[in-house]
Amino acid sequence: MIGFTSGVIPQVKVNRLLLHGCEVVGVYWGLQKEHDLLGFRLGMQHLLDLVGQGRMAGPEPHAVGFSDVVGVLEALRNRTASGKFVVLTDDSHS
Repeated sequence: MIGFTSGVIPQVKVNRLLLHGCEVVGVYWGLQKEHDLLGFRLGMQHLLDLVGQGRMAGPEPHAVGFSDVVGVLEALRNRTASGKFVVLTDDSHS
């Protein structure tokens, strides 16, 4: 999990970490960038490398038609939307 901007802060079930041999590391990006710019850049480059190798990917965006824009804007305003939204102007997704 990388970042969160609003809503409920994600929680991790510790048993899953143990079963899968994983670890969780918390980094306050803004503070690290301010106090350790090289470490920040190296960490960001590592994440970009993982994405470039196909080992990590973000969630797929929600494709919505132009007729759904008002509803999407309301969801953004009410903070009930999550993820990215892509507006298809020809409504071909419906």
